[in-house]
Amino acid sequence: MKLTLPFPPSTANHAFMNRGRYRVLSPEARGWRDEVIVIARQSGEKLPDGALDVRIDFWPRRLPGPDADNLIKQTVDAIFAAFGENDHRVWRVSSLRHTPDGPARIQVRIEEFTNATLPGW
Repeated sequence: MKLTLPFPPSTANHAFMNRGRYRVLSPEARGWRDEVIVIARQSGEKLPDGALDVRIDFWPRRLPGPDADNLIKQTVDAIFAAFGENDHRVWRVSSLRHTPDGPARIQVRIEEFTNATLPGW
C-alpha cells in the first residue's frame, strides 16, 4: 500500500488542545486528519494482512522541519483511522526526512512485516 499525503499544518506538539480534563485534536489538526482519511479511502488501497511494516518519508516545507517522531504518530493514527483499525499490528516503523524539493508532502508505504511471529495471525 502506498499513499502520498499533504504535510500536516502543525506537529503533535500543537495538534492538541485542552477541553477541560481532556486533550482533543485542534481544529487545524482535525482538518488535516479528515483530509488524510478521505485520501486513504479514495485511494482504493487496503491494509495488508498480519503484522505491518510502515515506512514514512517526509518532505517538509523547510529544514529542519518538525520532529519526525511527532509526524510519525500523527500520520499513522490518521491512516489507521481511515480504515477503522487500531495500529496495534504495526511492528516496525521507519522514517526519513528529505531535503525540501517542492511541495511539502508525506509518502507512506505499508507492507506486511514477514519477520514477525504473531500467534494466531
